[in-house]
Amino acid sequence: MSYSINEFLLLLKEKIESTEIEEKYIKSTNSYNGFEKLFSDLTKEINIENISITENYGHHFPDIDILINNVKYGIELKSRTDGSWINNGGSVFESVSSQDYKEIYLLFGTINKKKKEINYKVAFAPYWTVTENIKVTHKPRYFINMNTKKSIFEKKEDYDKIRIMTETEKNSYVQKILKENTNKAQWYITESEEILPTLIKDLEKNKIHELIAEMLILFPNDLLKTIGSQEKGKSDYTRITKYLISTYFFYSPSTRDLFSAGGKYTYNNIDFPKIIHQFKNHAPKIIDILKNQSSDFKELAYKNWLEENINLNNENIIEDYKYLLNHLGKKYLSNTLKKAKEDKITNIIF
Repeated sequence: MSYSINEFLLLLKEKIESTEIEEKYIKSTNSYNGFEKLFSDLTKEINIENISITENYGHHFPDIDILINNVKYGIELKSRTDGSWINNGGSVFESVSSQDYKEIYLLFGTINKKKKEINYKVAFAPYWTVTENIKVTHKPRYFINMNTKKSIFEKKEDYDKIRIMTETEKNSYVQKILKENTNKAQWYITESEEILPTLIKDLEKNKIHELIAEMLILFPNDLLKTIGSQEKGKSDYTRITKYLISTYFFYSPSTRDLFSAGGKYTYNNIDFPKIIHQFKNHAPKIIDILKNQSSDFKELAYKNWLEENINLNNENIIEDYKYLLNHLGKKYLSNTLKKAKEDKITNIIF
């Protein structure tokens, strides 16, 4: 039997959705992706005369090459374990390994681990049709929404054009998209006129709170530092200041004021550094960001956290973050915690 690309993708969808999922198929780390493993295992069972499959995981885009009757198609794999149909796509500046794809498809699997679901749900579509927006992590990335009603591309030819643009041309394209969605200049925009960084105090309050929560996640080892036997707060804002400028082109005359401005936080009649109050106040937003983090954000977080030389399982980012906080609590606030009759700093924060 001869298959078309849509028939083949439908076959994959049916095979994935009918497979009861083992833990290895939903586990993902920086070097291992469960959904890719599932695809690989299932397609080994497929033997169709007019189809050949080549897997190109890693830094290759797209993940899969499919040759059907000598016509080349690409498949990019994306997955979520929270039941969502949205995810960050590839970098806008990431070059396609070759330009001879007739079409590149996105094959998206989603499963809700919290609800103890045992089967992925699967959807597929031409990649360009589900690129709803461009968003920034540490670089401009496509934002994928399998249920979007409107892509940033009006037609396939528009997507094909950006794939072969120079970096300068892509910069101009990204600038155009972002100007349609924000009134603030972004750090990577190339313009002939001078661009000044945005004062953080000029941002909306919810954006400021989001930034603070993000810093509390990425740099807790800098923020929870103390000095002396009295364990007075001695936060280091050097990396935070650099991050805000390089990532968002935001700055503050006093980064310290965003987090503490001195003072104390009292718990069980014991004084803690004021930064603990910031962690507690932003706890819901911290959890929300951790649940919805991008691959770039996760990579940077773990890079910073592992400076502490602790063992993290890299499977549950929320639990890893709490483990890190408790490690830092013992490192910098052991005496204060003992006086407050607490053994874990997370009991205070969350």
